[in-house]
Amino acid sequence: MTFGTKLQNLRKEKNMSQEDLANLLNVSRQAISKWELDQSLPDTTNIIAISKIFGVTTDYLLLQETVNPTHKSSVPDKTKNVVLLLAGILSSAIGFLGTFTLYFVSRFIKVPMSVKSLVSDGYNTIYVRDFIKFITHFNLELIVLFFLILMLTGISLIIYKYHKVLKAFLTKLFTKIKTFKLKKKSDTTH
Repeated sequence: MTFGTKLQNLRKEKNMSQEDLANLLNVSRQAISKWELDQSLPDTTNIIAISKIFGVTTDYLLLQETVNPTHKSSVPDKTKNVVLLLAGILSSAIGFLGTFTLYFVSRFIKVPMSVKSLVSDGYNTIYVRDFIKFITHFNLELIVLFFLILMLTGISLIIYKYHKVLKAFLTKLFTKIKTFKLKKKSDTTH
């Protein structure tokens, strides 16, 4: 691939006109056109400026390589986004289901608990269905901690991936709540 073809492709990827690029480089639009048609090459200063504008190496621009190692493709970003989202959903689901399962089981199994007797000076043992007592009786603290960390990690990944969407949603929600409260307040004052 020639310099001119690469320049034209990079410019079009950025939705930039020849005029826009010419203004950035302080050259004429005709100079950009000649470079893209491979009728001439820019000087060293402009080649360096072009590489910075488009985030590519000067080697990529000048050599006959067709693959630019520093030029990012949108496909890996999409794959990374999907993987992050799936990891977040899976992690939070496993964490939630693990914690919920332990809680559910704790509601059916009675565990001993010592209670100070009001009648005598000693302690009596009673059997209760209690999540915390169940966890400590069977030494499941690390498992519960693992499930909770897994759930929080998953939620964090989802929030990291969609923090802009969540922020926009929450902003819209709070605006509606404020508007509703102000409207309700103005209705009661009339």
